[in-house]
Amino acid sequence: MDILNILIEITIYSAVILAVTMLLKICFKNKMSPFFHYAVWIVLIVRLMMPFTFTSPVQLFKIPAKTQEIIVREQTRPQEAKPVAVPEIDITGASDTQSPDTNQQSQEATAPITNSAAAQQTIALSPSEIILIIWLAGTSICILYLIGLYSALRRKFRRNAACPSKRLMELFQEVKTELGIKANVRLICQYEYGTPSLMFPKTIMMPVDALVAMNDEQAKFALRHELVHYKRKDHTMSILLSLLNAVYWFNPFVWFAFRQIRADMETACDGAVVKKLDAAGRTRYASLIIRLFSQPMHRQLVLGMAQADARKVAEQRIRGIYMKGKSKKSVKFISAILTMIIVAACFTTACQPTPEEPIVVNKADGLSNLIEATPDTSGSVSPSGTATQNNDALYTKLEAPKHWTFETTALGGNINITADVDIELPNVSKLPAATASLSEFTQEDLNKIAEVLGIKGSEWTEVVNVPSKERIKQWIIEDKEEIANSDNSFRVEKVKDNLEAHEQMYIDAPYESELIKILTEFEMSEVEYMEGTTGVRFEGTTIINEQPFYFFAGNYFDDNVRTVRANFGSRPAGFWGTYSDEPYEVSLTKEQAAEQANKIAKQLTDELTLCYVVPTAGHNQEVTACTWGWACVFMREINGCPTAYESTDVGSSMESEIREPIRYEKMVIVMGDMGMLSFIWENPMTIESIDNPDVTLLSFDEISQRAAAQIGQHWVYSARDGKDNEGNDTSDPGCTAIITKVELGLMRVAKADSDDYYYIPVWNFFTELEHSDEYWERMGEEPFFRDDRALVDEDGNPETMTDSYPQAWGAVTINALDGSVIDRDLGY
Repeated sequence: MDILNILIEITIYSAVILAVTMLLKICFKNKMSPFFHYAVWIVLIVRLMMPFTFTSPVQLFKIPAKTQEIIVREQTRPQEAKPVAVPEIDITGASDTQSPDTNQQSQEATAPITNSAAAQQTIALSPSEIILIIWLAGTSICILYLIGLYSALRRKFRRNAACPSKRLMELFQEVKTELGIKANVRLICQYEYGTPSLMFPKTIMMPVDALVAMNDEQAKFALRHELVHYKRKDHTMSILLSLLNAVYWFNPFVWFAFRQIRADMETACDGAVVKKLDAAGRTRYASLIIRLFSQPMHRQLVLGMAQADARKVAEQRIRGIYMKGKSKKSVKFISAILTMIIVAACFTTACQPTPEEPIVVNKADGLSNLIEATPDTSGSVSPSGTATQNNDALYTKLEAPKHWTFETTALGGNINITADVDIELPNVSKLPAATASLSEFTQEDLNKIAEVLGIKGSEWTEVVNVPSKERIKQWIIEDKEEIANSDNSFRVEKVKDNLEAHEQMYIDAPYESELIKILTEFEMSEVEYMEGTTGVRFEGTTIINEQPFYFFAGNYFDDNVRTVRANFGSRPAGFWGTYSDEPYEVSLTKEQAAEQANKIAKQLTDELTLCYVVPTAGHNQEVTACTWGWACVFMREINGCPTAYESTDVGSSMESEIREPIRYEKMVIVMGDMGMLSFIWENPMTIESIDNPDVTLLSFDEISQRAAAQIGQHWVYSARDGKDNEGNDTSDPGCTAIITKVELGLMRVAKADSDDYYYIPVWNFFTELEHSDEYWERMGEEPFFRDDRALVDEDGNPETMTDSYPQAWGAVTINALDGSVIDRDLGY
């Protein structure tokens, strides 16, 4: 249960903070003021009050994904794979191709579950539920005890109350004025034997017995002690400590720490009482405490302390009276450093061991064995060569249904997983594995691209790093518009800062006429991108159809991306995915867009194949308020087998044990009513060899079992562990992950100890999360439906956009050779 996990987590953290705090106090005991000894406990108190831990973007410890590594090492051929149990998977449905015998066996397997057994299961309590009940009972008893104790004390004080003398009231007002306390704090005497104390919310009790044993100065010491407690809100802190003690009644570290905190509270109070006294005054205050401690009949009179060990407490308080009033600067600095370390370690997940998502390749040497690298003896095979255009044999070989229905649960029943989709297989009878290398754009390549795009020989305005007055003026206009129209106050403040900076830049910026450099030819220049290494690069704008047209081409920029970009406008303009079925107010049909884009792509390469045509939109104010079109996506094809496409780019900031990850190869051509709106070609590859034209693959049943487990892990944050920035529970144990698309194709993965890459067959399982009604009720929101995301505003701008097209959410990728998981951020 989550509450038990939270209590265990806080118990561990409290032990760590207690150890560090005590070590600091012991090492710098004489260099810390009494107040600083007390103040250092605030970190522990705050941690005990926080029922959540902040999620850290950085994880210092990773638990290696050994399961998949063992699978790869132990297998030499896929058919020899040992059965791997998939934890927490309870299949309740099957594919349409399941045989009647299998269905019968499944029914027979579930038959022995009787009604009586089910009843016993509902009544039995799990160990975690029993522990939770014990904890709640202990907490309730402690809180009831505190309430009863407080009520008894109030009755006792009312029963034995006495009016303070006129002289005592004069001393009381004198001390209040001295401390600057203007609040209406009550002073009440009591006949019954006891100790001076501060009663919540603001009443000071002075026992008559205590007054008999004190002269006026000693009485002022006692009053000053209690009023300092009031001024510092120590009485409120005492109640907070008592409540936390009730919550963590089972935690011995809390009991020990709170005893130390209360002792330091008293010592700090003593230090404040004697702060303005001279040496003689401190000695008289210390003598009073010693005298009261030395008289057995008056031990309860020692200014607010509960005496478990009178001698030890007396020694600590006397030392506090003579401690220095200020802590050393070095101690403050060290304490600040330790506090930052503790906050990172005990308030965030940075130091929590985090399971590392298993990665398929380069963790072992098994992949090359699975591929069984044998040359294609049939002669040279074109990377885009044709193959048997019939995948019926492939469905049979993989035992895959053409339509798949599936139901299961994962994460201990916290998430449902369902599928009712067509299985998409390449239109081939066998799948290859190949070796490829990353290519670069040459001057000849870029001249060809410029020719096909119709921009070769244009007059170019060089794009330079210094912005012109005209460009900055446009920025200022955009800033002012966003400030006027935005409802996000945080964003408005950011834009105001940008506006101020742009207005300052405008003063000294040159005009465009001072920056224009006309190039008579389309030419690439060599630029140094790394010490001793150069690459070609060109960036500029020209005019096409009376519209500015931006063009960029180059190698080795932006995390090693080789790219060519072109779009209408004087700067890069991105296009994003939408939820619409077709572009807004675009007369060009999907078929027409595909035909026109194909004509452009085939003039540049015959190794990429059109795999998707989807609606897309991009903000480009130099052309229209929002430009809509058809995004035509081209991906690599090897032996007639296409790449398994998923459009969200890899995480280029991710660390890899092999090399820095790079984006996958793709060409995207956006077509609209005015022709080609945007062109992108990134990271061209060269196929070096076909290592195996027909690799052996696992059955679909094995693949789907392992995919289901990984889908649960993919959505674990939403289904089980979700919390927002304020620690509120955003998880939904009743949610359902709906598998919306299943496809088989090739994927590029990095080779170990080599700059080359493999192309191997993989399965992509795409999912969308559907929340339960209970989730929407708890969050206080209306259910969100897919159709709601397809709306456009009055200007034709999409209400919701995504960085991918099509909308391929929740991608889980499984190696078709051995069933292990591929990390999409690193695999490409």
